[in-house]
Amino acid sequence: MRSDSVSVVIPCYNGESFIEETLRSVLGQTHKPTEIWVIDDGSTDASAEVAASVDDRVQVVRQENAGEAVARNHGIRLSTGDWIAFCDADDLWEPGKLERQLQGLAKDDALASCTGFFNFGDISDVHAPDGLQGYFSIEDVIRGIPSNMSTFLIRSECCPRFREGVSYGEDTLFFLDVVLRGALLYVSEPLVGYRRHAAGQSRFKATQLYRYLAKREWITRHAPSLGEDRAASCHFLNDNVFTCILDAAYYSRRMDHYVSLSRACRKETLPRSVESAASRVVLPGFVFRLYDRVMGMIGR
Repeated sequence: MRSDSVSVVIPCYNGESFIEETLRSVLGQTHKPTEIWVIDDGSTDASAEVAASVDDRVQVVRQENAGEAVARNHGIRLSTGDWIAFCDADDLWEPGKLERQLQGLAKDDALASCTGFFNFGDISDVHAPDGLQGYFSIEDVIRGIPSNMSTFLIRSECCPRFREGVSYGEDTLFFLDVVLRGALLYVSEPLVGYRRHAAGQSRFKATQLYRYLAKREWITRHAPSLGEDRAASCHFLNDNVFTCILDAAYYSRRMDHYVSLSRACRKETLPRSVESAASRVVLPGFVFRLYDRVMGMIGR
């Protein structure tokens, strides 16, 4: 088997509207994938039929609805390539995505690679993290440097499994597991399009809390490997990042976002600093507008 053979794993749940375009972008790579696995996660629409009709190289496997983590793990088990790449069923790859990553990895001893990406759809912008010097660290992942699974390429023999039963944050846990195992090379070009639309997971405001909790649990579980000081530092960083998210929502007066997070926080046992940031008084909008106007007039 060639040392550059790539298996592509695409979990799909009710992706009928997007899956063909996604598959065309995967099939159109300058470095052709060896195999493409679409894991249909109990879709109730025609996702599986559409995917199977695109090209004979697309292999569709159906499973009962069990979530993205289970679907991706299913795809990992089926994959025979030396490398495994992941793509969500509504995202797009630029034609040179795999080729550019493999070129970088050929010059490097890293076990995986991810790339910059751009948002399209309801929101359009580019994510290319400032200050990232070639590799992701554990602290980078905890800090929340923008990344997503559709940018990911990893050596198959080093590929960890996704945490099943985790509703949100399984991608973050996967990134952390990879970085704990070895070097994760960052290719700065925005080679993946991340589709932003109403049904996307990123629209669920409480996702940020669940990712924070997932990272907190991961740090605690891996504290013996990290060492006491680094684990404490990672916990502090994680707490501070989530507190800043709460502060940003509150002080920019995005109260629907803040209230969603605050209500979700009440169900959890949180550090005092985080709990305090999630417990601020929320007043009617006109009160905040009056307060902000008065503060502006007195120069505060």
